Amino acid sequence: MGVKVGLIKDVFVGNALIAMYCKFGFVEDADKVFVFMPRRNLVTWNSLISGFANNGFSQKSIDLFMVFLVCEDSLIPDVATLVTLLPVCGVEREVSRGKTVHSLAVKLVLYQDLMVQNALMDMYLNCDVFPTFGDF
Repeated sequence: MGVKVGLIKDVFVGNALIAMYCKFGFVEDADKVFVFMPRRNLVTWNSLISGFANNGFSQKSIDLFMVFLVCEDSLIPDVATLVTLLPVCGVEREVSRGKTVHSLAVKLVLYQDLMVQNALMDMYLNCDVFPTFGDF
């Protein structure tokens, strides 16, 4: 409906639709909204990455994050991005990707955030990697 009447052109409406579809498990519909959105912001990307992760599409969430890094030069991942992605890396036991996200957190000075630290610890423990105290 939102696509048909042109509401999808408003980034806030698009973000709300993506969040709603993901919350109710209609991830394909959320993905369609994402594709049709002419403009996307960080909330848009975070919503769909989170939607994939929360609905059991871990690999799609990781893949979308990688697309985000390549395609969106003007947007920088934030705490919400990393806190969504790190548990996915842990569940999928993707320690190499998790380490990449960890290095990104250090580069962006987001590693000092308590939620990021907890997500990092959880990811490493799920991957059976036990970092030393100095790693954080």
